[in-house]
Amino acid sequence: MVGHDNMATKAPTHKFSSGLKKKQNPGDIEYTTKAYNVRRWHRQRIYVLRHEPLCRHCANRGETVPATEVDHIIPHRGHADPNFWRFENLQPLCASCHGRKTAKETNEKKKAKRNAYNDL
Repeated sequence: MVGHDNMATKAPTHKFSSGLKKKQNPGDIEYTTKAYNVRRWHRQRIYVLRHEPLCRHCANRGETVPATEVDHIIPHRGHADPNFWRFENLQPLCASCHGRKTAKETNEKKKAKRNAYNDL
């Protein structure tokens, strides 16, 4: 096969940013996504999952399910929002509970936007 001898086959590496671009607007998808690539977030996420290893929503229902996600109780608007970093605003959830909560919040946002548009 021509051309395949020179191709490197390396596993992808993950690089953490030491900071974020300041010209982006809070709430932008790219802005929020980059906030999760900061080393500080990864350390905080690990701390939350070690401190409380079970899904909080499942535990409230009497179920024992390992947490795999760290969720913001009060939605944030990017890393500059104080709620992004507050430990009290973070909760461990399983992937299923996190998906349901995120979908509910997304639908509520869309509904609020539609209502605001209809009020014009």
